Amino acid sequence: MGGVVGVGLPLTDVVRFDMNTVPWQLPVTIAGEPLSLNEYPDGSYRELVAAIAAYCGQPESRVVVGAGADELISLVAQAYLDGTRHFAVSDPSYAMFSIASLIAGASPISVASDATFALDRSAFAAAAARADVTWIANPGNPTGELLPQDYLREVAASARGIVVVDEAYAEFAGTSALDWISGAPNVAVLRTLSKAFALAGMRVGYLVAAPEVVAILHKLRPPASISAVSARMAVAALHQAAGVRTRVRALVAARHRFGSALAATGRPVIEGAANFVLTPVDDATAARALARGLVLRTYDPGHRLHGWSRITVRSPEDNARLLRLLS
Repeated sequence: MGGVVGVGLPLTDVVRFDMNTVPWQLPVTIAGEPLSLNEYPDGSYRELVAAIAAYCGQPESRVVVGAGADELISLVAQAYLDGTRHFAVSDPSYAMFSIASLIAGASPISVASDATFALDRSAFAAAAARADVTWIANPGNPTGELLPQDYLREVAASARGIVVVDEAYAEFAGTSALDWISGAPNVAVLRTLSKAFALAGMRVGYLVAAPEVVAILHKLRPPASISAVSARMAVAALHQAAGVRTRVRALVAARHRFGSALAATGRPVIEGAANFVLTPVDDATAARALARGLVLRTYDPGHRLHGWSRITVRSPEDNARLLRLLS
């Protein structure tokens, strides 16, 4: 069996603490009509859109799907940005916001976080008032910071352009802008099935916004970017939402225990509201972890989180392996 490059261990001994995926697989099987895999999928994805709309409590006219959240980020940038426009983003934040926006030719308005990696809320609201697209993750990635919904509503009210609220980790946080976006036509909520729904390998994301925004993105979206298998698996997973919620509650409890155990070693810990924690980890410690098959997310010099690691909460056994090394 092959190993990870530079590690030399069997893949079964390698634990990815760097990817923010969940440590379970849903018991999902493909049911229903046989799939015609020799044909392209129906690009309307009617069944998938209906399942997402039901899960979110939104009309189907407000839902657009994509091959992961990243495709939808790129579509928003393509639709609303060009060489004459600006985008607002926090530092640090999800890298794809800036990557897609810069590819579109737009100029950044970057707002640095404070010493505890918390968003400078007044500065960010001011940036949104000057931006054609405002990107904001809630909970934050890679910080895990959870912003109040009232603050997000204030940003939306003052923003010059569209505000994209990335809720990749919303299931772990228990709060969502979906509760109020019907009254905010410039707000789009971005979601993924890669995290709580354990379908990272399927690449399915969705965006909920005003029908006018959805119509624009539909014109730009490739006709069949989600495979028929991924779409069917996503529908099956969404039908298991109750089981997902149970698993999420268990993982949130595990995050509390893991964060407390790290803090007991004397390390500063920022727990956040997602499925990961932040703690200082130097390069030598990260290298020792890698040699043991424990892959940590670290950051290059110049990054706001250099010297820190965003550590995904995994199974109790895997968490214990990492805790032994870090302590």
